[in-house]
Parts: sequence; structure tokens; C-alpha cells
Amino acid sequence: VSMVSVAANGWVTVRETDANGALGKILGARRFNAGKYFGETIELLRGTNADHVYAVVLHADDGDREFDYAREAPVKDKNGNLVSGTFTATGLLAD
Repeated sequence: VSMVSVAANGWVTVRETDANGALGKILGARRFNAGKYFGETIELLRGTNADHVYAVVLHADDGDREFDYAREAPVKDKNGNLVSGTFTATGLLAD
């Protein structure tokens, strides 16, 4: 993740998306304390596919330091939109 900025402790998840951009399964999650972070990694449970779009979604933290999708709800902005972004996976770069 190139940059994460959170005002309160929270989880950043990487999620699959379908052809219409709808969110799918969570591939990985990482907890961040309040603050700004640059160039951080999120370990995934399985790999990504080149040229596929994935979503990064912020989730609240209930304080137990264990990610549980049912308890750590996705965070929404003042307009009711998920605090999220997308990225396109690329293939491995040759040296």
C-alpha cells in the first residue's frame, strides 16, 4: 500500500472485485494504529491475478487486535460511501 492515513486504529483489507466493481472476498487484512504510513504491505491469503482490479477498504477496529469481518464494519464517509480505493495488479517485474 503506497499510503495509509487513519485518524483512529483500524484495519485495511484487500478485496476481490467482480467485473462490475462489486466487492468480493477479503484476501487479506492488516491493522494500523492511528497515523500515516507509507510503503506498507498487507499479507494476502492467496495471490492476485495480473490486470485484475482489487479494492482496498478501511474497517473499524473493535480493540481486540483480531480481524473479524462481522464485528469490524467497513468505514463510511459523511456521504455514506465506503472509505476505499482500487488498484490493478501487475505481473512480476523482470530485473
